[in-house]
Amino acid sequence: MLPNVPWLNNYNFNTVDFYLQFKQTWNAEKQKLYTVKRKETLNSIIESVKQREGNYKSNKGAMLSSVLNRRRRKIDTSQIIYEGEYIDELLAIKEAISNSAKKLTRKRIITTHDPAWDEEYEPLQSIRDDTFDSVSAEITIGEVVEAINSFPNNKAAGSSKMTYECWKESPEAVLLAITKLFNLIVTFGKTPKE
Repeated sequence: MLPNVPWLNNYNFNTVDFYLQFKQTWNAEKQKLYTVKRKETLNSIIESVKQREGNYKSNKGAMLSSVLNRRRRKIDTSQIIYEGEYIDELLAIKEAISNSAKKLTRKRIITTHDPAWDEEYEPLQSIRDDTFDSVSAEITIGEVVEAINSFPNNKAAGSSKMTYECWKESPEAVLLAITKLFNLIVTFGKTPKE
C-alpha cells in the first residue's frame, strides 16, 4: 500500500486494529518524508547561499542580478503598430522606428513667456546695501551646534567614520575648529578634499 514501506500487519483488512496499525504506519512514514523534505530544502538553501557568496566574491554584478532576479529583456520589434498601422515588414519597421526617434528627439522651440510674470521678473532699480548681510555674515559656533544637534541619532557613520552622536559630544575646541573651517570655505569658495 505504501511504497518502500515494510508492511507488517497481521490484522484482517476491515478491522479497527488494521485501521489503527495503518494510521500509525502512515503517520510515521509521513513524518519521515517531511524530515527528508526539510533536509532537502535546507541543503538547497545552503547551496544557494554558497553560490551567491561565490558570485559575490567573483562577480558582484552577477550576484546582484541573481538576488534581484534581473533578466535581460529585449524589445521584440518583429511586428509593431505605428501610427495605427500594423507593420511586419523589416524595412518598414526600421523606417518607422527611425521616424519615431527623430520626432522624439527633434529640436523644439519652447516659448514660456507669460505676461502675468513680467512684473515679477522686472529687474530691480536698486538693491539695498544690507540685502546680503544675513547670508554673507560669518558662521557662528551657535549655528554649528544648532545644526549638529538637529542631526538624527542611530545613523551609520559617513566617510569621516564619525557618527552624529560623536559630533554632538565633541568638545568646544572641535566645534571652534569646524566653525573656522566652514568660514574659510565660505571666504575662499573651496572645500578641502579630505
